[in-house]
Amino acid sequence: MPVSTEISLEQLIESLIGFNKSTLKTLIALMEKLESDLVTLDSGSLQGEAEELLRTILDGITKTMESVLAIQQELQTRIIESFFPAQD
Repeated sequence: MPVSTEISLEQLIESLIGFNKSTLKTLIALMEKLESDLVTLDSGSLQGEAEELLRTILDGITKTMESVLAIQQELQTRIIESFFPAQD
């Protein structure tokens, strides 16, 4: 049986903002690393290690954004339910 806990709207918003800030910082750091690696490559095409790094970063970004969207959807649902509780 699920346990109901009350979370304030302020807590939900602060959590969402904090999560988004840390996610964006991580994404920026990854993109800066990629940019640095690409700049230091020889003037040839993207090869081997740089391609793998790019794939890893893009996969990470995709998964991170999916997580962000899922968390935001959950928080939106909780906010709506807190303002409009189910009527029995």
